[in-house]
Amino acid sequence: VVRVVTDQVNGQPAQQTLAKNLSVTRLAEYRLGFDAADKILWEEMQFGLCRELASVIDEFKPDILLSNSLDLCALAKLASLHIAKPWVATFHEQAPEREPFGEERLRLAYGLLNPDAIIAGSHFYLSRARKYASASKCHLIYHGVDTSQFDFRDTSWEVRSHYEIPSKNALVVSAGRF
Repeated sequence: VVRVVTDQVNGQPAQQTLAKNLSVTRLAEYRLGFDAADKILWEEMQFGLCRELASVIDEFKPDILLSNSLDLCALAKLASLHIAKPWVATFHEQAPEREPFGEERLRLAYGLLNPDAIIAGSHFYLSRARKYASASKCHLIYHGVDTSQFDFRDTSWEVRSHYEIPSKNALVVSAGRF
């Protein structure tokens, strides 16, 4: 059973079941502390999500935690310590070392916070992970889609027709967030 915990998006339900063993919980209560007169904003920005996340984790009782960005690593480590379960990290930032405290953030995430395992989706990310963490914790697992689950013959013709893409040209589709 997988539960994805993410930020609330306008128009999306707070709880959603996507498949038999897959659900999404979208958190938003932490935002209430941003305008509270009795709260210090930067503290709420750093730790305000802890209350809501702890509630979800305590109810769900995961066997493993996965985080997918440098911004989440401190919270993921706290959650891992809270439930005494392993933390797996995957970091997708392109060039965090160019940002303020970037090199330090990398050393913090990979080294000091010390994930139990690090998944790298490419050789680029694997190389960076090995620079900051023990090579034995770093694992190359490519991002991808099991194409055997899809019949491309039907949809590719429709897409090509809709966008007037000749059959001699390559059709590449990429899903992501920019």
